[in-house]
Parts: sequence; structure tokens; C-alpha cells
Amino acid sequence: MEHVAALVGVVLGFGLGAGWEFIREWRKETRAKAHIQKELEANRTMIPQRIDLLTKMRKECEEARILSGKGVGFMTRSFDQGMPLAYERFSILERDNLHFLYSYFRRTDEFMDTFVEQLTRMLQTEGIKDAYRDFARIIEDVIDNLKRTEDMIVRFRDGKPVDVLYRNQKVSTEPGEYR
Repeated sequence: MEHVAALVGVVLGFGLGAGWEFIREWRKETRAKAHIQKELEANRTMIPQRIDLLTKMRKECEEARILSGKGVGFMTRSFDQGMPLAYERFSILERDNLHFLYSYFRRTDEFMDTFVEQLTRMLQTEGIKDAYRDFARIIEDVIDNLKRTEDMIVRFRDGKPVDVLYRNQKVSTEPGEYR
């Protein structure tokens, strides 16, 4: 009888320990997911400011002048640190969207931070006819991407992530269109 009580105690202790560990991990994952969603919303609110600065940069290019794009970048800390924890808490379409969105954030920051250096290098390169015009077009593409990014964030937030990798479709759509 004593051995049975000891065995029950061991099994009960193991079960409680495993249950507590499961609850702790679940709470960590849930918090990480919530932090990523809040960070995504904060980044969405930054997009109009970024578009405004990019519009000014484009206008300066059209006047053959340079305006730096350096500034406060998009937030990525919650995504970088929390995604390994929250990965399973997101659907496959949500994970695809997060991958695309954070890639857009990083590329936009990199472009804006290095804009002056890139344009200066192109201006010094022989054979480039009109670097200002070329960069004005590139800036317009970045603005269009940010507008699509904002739409993707809203759809993600509303529980309707975009099928960016065409997982649920057999045919492609025109570039820049969503399904």
C-alpha cells in the first residue's frame, strides 16, 4: 500500500509539474503573439509619416535635389524576439503575412537610411542618364509598397490575412493585386 501511495504521489507530482510547464509556455506564447500584434499596429501608424517623408524625397529628386530619408525605423523587436515563441499561435497564412510585412519594413528602412549614399553613388557613375528621375520612380514604388503594406496589416488585424504565397489558389493574379 505504501508503494502505491508513493507511485501515485510521483505520478501526481509529474502531472502537476508538466501541467504547470504547459501553462507557463502557453502564457509566454500568448504574450509574444499579443506583442507582435501590437507592434504591427504601431508600425501601421508609422506608415503615413514614412509616406509623407518619401513624397518629399521624391519631390526633391524631381527638382534635382537630395533629401535624406534617415529617421526612426519601423519596430521589429517583438517580431524578432517573439516569433520563435509565438510561431505556432499564428496560422500559416498569418505567418506568411508577417514574413512579408517585416521584410517590407526592413527593406523600407534600409532604402531610406541609405538613400543619400545610393543616389550620390549613381550620380557619380558615368552612363546613368538621369539618376534623379530613376530614384523618383524607385521612391514611388516604395510608396506603393507601403500602401499595400498598410492594407495587409489591416486585413491581418481583421483576421483576413492575404494569401501572399498563393497557397490556396492555383492561378496567379496581376502584380499588386490581392485575392
